[in-house]
Amino acid sequence: MADDFEIGKTILVNWSKDKYWYPATVLKIDGHRYFVRFHDGDEEWTNKSFMKTEDIKAGDKGYGNYKNAGKYYPGQVTQRKGPAIHIKYDDGDEEYTTISFVRVLR
Repeated sequence: MADDFEIGKTILVNWSKDKYWYPATVLKIDGHRYFVRFHDGDEEWTNKSFMKTEDIKAGDKGYGNYKNAGKYYPGQVTQRKGPAIHIKYDDGDEEYTTISFVRVLR
């Protein structure tokens, strides 16, 4: 099966091996290793076992970085158009943001 892990592609990466998957872009490929830059600016070398095709869509549960203030809150993506999303938080707050400010469970 072909993958979408090519240079310049936005993917989801399990950063620091926590339980969340974060949007990142593949910058370099060295054999079986991939150098990625997360949308928050962090970078790391990783491998395919910690990478997935970016597939965030309306209806997905996730955690949004509300107002980009650094704290993530649970919610649901209600709309998606390109990288732009609308997320409704479990506490009733809502915002338009981008996939750069969400993390998801997969």
